[in-house]
Amino acid sequence: MITFTLCFVSLIEAIIIYACHFSFWNFTQVLMVRLESDLVQVLLAACRGELSGVSLDWSPGSAMVVVMASKGYPGSYEKGTIIENLEEAELVAPDIKIFHAGTAFDSERRFIATGGRVLGVTAKGNDLEEACDRAYQAVENVNWPGGFYRRDIGWRALPQKQHASKV
Repeated sequence: MITFTLCFVSLIEAIIIYACHFSFWNFTQVLMVRLESDLVQVLLAACRGELSGVSLDWSPGSAMVVVMASKGYPGSYEKGTIIENLEEAELVAPDIKIFHAGTAFDSERRFIATGGRVLGVTAKGNDLEEACDRAYQAVENVNWPGGFYRRDIGWRALPQKQHASKV
């Protein structure tokens, strides 16, 4: 997760700091997978006060993120549970990216959960249905007995579909 803070004076500039802060990581992930512009150049332009010359290019289609959380979240949850098959899960369909928010390596270099909201499994598609299918396909390939995810993401836009879970 990228965290970036700038201090501005006006209301419009305060909105820019909010958008650039990336504090809502699951919201940011769907933007990052669709952003075709060079993010570093955009951030440098913001630092220099040169945003008027910047335009953002976005890929067509839709993106969706399914958050995988530690069992028990938002209450108490166990830390240190092993998460496997992440690289394979990213390869089950095109345009999948798994973002880490609460992971670390254990002494054997395996991914372990260190927080409540742990992974953001994000997928792009030609439309929301394809993005949804790809995201859930990837989630179902993550091997994490200590985790869970909601099965109703996108239900308002895709009311006919709910996905089953292996986790």
